[in-house]
Amino acid sequence: MKIKFAQNQDLNNVAELSKMFASENCCNGIVADPKDYYLDKVIAIAIDDDQIVGYAYGNFEMAKKNKSYVNKDDKIFYLEEMYVVPSKRNLHLGEKLFNFLESYAKEQGAVVMELNAVSKNYLKLLNFYINKLNMSFLSAYLYKKI
Repeated sequence: MKIKFAQNQDLNNVAELSKMFASENCCNGIVADPKDYYLDKVIAIAIDDDQIVGYAYGNFEMAKKNKSYVNKDDKIFYLEEMYVVPSKRNLHLGEKLFNFLESYAKEQGAVVMELNAVSKNYLKLLNFYINKLNMSFLSAYLYKKI
């Protein structure tokens, strides 16, 4: 398994994986994104036997105001999405993708990584991000259909 930055020629494959992710129906709000959506993103891909089997992407932004964990104008890396094909899960690829982007973000001057994680299996999600990736829990966005 190899983790590297995606190139333009990889974007069709990333878009196809995005369709797979959306079709799994494992997360509320996940939609398949077209190739052009990824043009301005920082994308890490996981490759196994010359096939892309996972991706993670996001963008840099500046903090708009002081928060408890970041100051106004600090550089933030916002992780938008991460996905690994079902047959390659539990091989630590998600961790490797995250760590790859975290290292890059730190090199680029980011002081924090942020994300809005979604999953219908929130206990597994929290275990992954908090226990495996050492992120801090800030808040939860909850809803109830009525």
